[in-house]
Amino acid sequence: MTVISFSLPVLVTNVWEDFAMNASIFSFTQTFNFGFNPPHLRVPFQCVMGCAWLGILSFYRSGGKDDSSTDGKVRDSDEASFVKHTVAGSI
Repeated sequence: MTVISFSLPVLVTNVWEDFAMNASIFSFTQTFNFGFNPPHLRVPFQCVMGCAWLGILSFYRSGGKDDSSTDGKVRDSDEASFVKHTVAGSI
C-alpha cells in the first residue's frame, strides 16, 4: 500500500467539507488581514491563522477524540498501522 493509494480516498471523501470549512474561516481572516491589519503584521497574522487552521482541522478530523484516556497505551489505528508497516518497515 503506497501513501497515495492510502491518502487519495480520504482526500476525495473530505475535499468539499474541508473546502467549506476553510472558506468559512479564511474569508473572514483575509478580509480582516487586508482591510484592517497594517502591512508589517499581515504575514505574522496569516501564520497564526494557518496554525490555528491546522489545529482546527486536525481536531475535527480526529472526531474530537481525547487520546489521554488510553492510559499511555498506543492505539494501533489504521494510520499508525500504515506508518508502522511502510516507514518503520523500510528503516
